[in-house]
Amino acid sequence: MKKGTSLSVSVQYADDSEPQPRSRVRSLVRAALPDGGEVVVRFVRQTEMATLNHQTRGKTGATNILSFAYPSVADNIVRGDIVICPQIATRDAVQYQKPPAHHLAHLIVHGVLHLAGYRHDTATTAAKMEAAERTILQRFNIADPYLLP
Repeated sequence: MKKGTSLSVSVQYADDSEPQPRSRVRSLVRAALPDGGEVVVRFVRQTEMATLNHQTRGKTGATNILSFAYPSVADNIVRGDIVICPQIATRDAVQYQKPPAHHLAHLIVHGVLHLAGYRHDTATTAAKMEAAERTILQRFNIADPYLLP
């Protein structure tokens, strides 16, 4: 990523609900992409998420988040879409005994880090990604999302 690249964040809601205010979403994305990029964060209903999950991953049912990175060979700018299902995220937050707003913030940061190339498919890559998530979320006074109550 080129230093000084601007950040473009589009926040979209599938309905009139606003599970995270646009300003908060933009702040979270900016914290995870300090060098800029182009990101769309869309909050969707379960039906739309289930359709996307089936179309893109061949899985049945809704999931809490999907990230779609768009390769950028020429200019090395992070570009992509993050799709979040607030109903699933809220259900998960209750299960993990986390404030729903904090869990949604964690999902946003997690998704943006995926766009930036972070992975969690091995113990080493997971440790690196989780450390980055913790550091970013601490700036927002959000507790370690991996600690269980």
